[in-house]
Amino acid sequence: MKTKYVVYNKPYNIPIGAKDPTDAESTREKKQKHKNKLLNRLEQFEYLSKERSLRRTKTEIKDIILCNHFDLFATFTFNKDRQNVDVCKSKMQYWLQSQQKIHGKFDYLIVPEFHKDGVSIHFHALLSNYTGKIEDSGHKSGKTQKIIYNITSYRSGFSTATEIDGDKTSRDMVANYVTKYITKDMPQFAGKKRYWVSKGLIRPIKSYNEDVPEPDLFTDTFEDEYYTIHNFPKI
Repeated sequence: MKTKYVVYNKPYNIPIGAKDPTDAESTREKKQKHKNKLLNRLEQFEYLSKERSLRRTKTEIKDIILCNHFDLFATFTFNKDRQNVDVCKSKMQYWLQSQQKIHGKFDYLIVPEFHKDGVSIHFHALLSNYTGKIEDSGHKSGKTQKIIYNITSYRSGFSTATEIDGDKTSRDMVANYVTKYITKDMPQFAGKKRYWVSKGLIRPIKSYNEDVPEPDLFTDTFEDEYYTIHNFPKI
């Protein structure tokens, strides 16, 4: 039977149940830095997601306006419960449904906005083929000098309406004017929807490039511990 001997050239100590306090502090600092980094990334992600959502909403609204022929730009205010966007929507919905029963179907696009007080709500609306009664208010809009009408059947608050010209330039101006109300602080309908439209409106037909070039996976990239970005040549 053989016996094995191990000779250590230098003595050493094995600490039991104790750690260098500086190591513990360094570990806490690293964890906190890592946590801060993750929080910053989360904030950036949420900001970028909201910005993308706003851009997408503006594009959708512009597409709808440019593909359809709205002839009235209207504003509706509310006398009561005007700080609750869904209650205001219910009142507006009742008016729309009652008017369609009387005058037939018409199309609409509605965007909510806060008053200057930051809490009360009013609606901006584009109407198409609305044949209900409108009356000359005796006033004209400042820039275009168009006649400002009142919609007599609307009684939940105050209303104004001006006619929209049918040419493309006018539709572009209206699209740009309406989308300026699409902001991160705007009131939203249930489901975080920023606008409300009637069914059956024309939407654009979109096509995309099918011949996408293969990326160069070895050059012109950005990489960190979370992801890698490859740049495609411009099509």
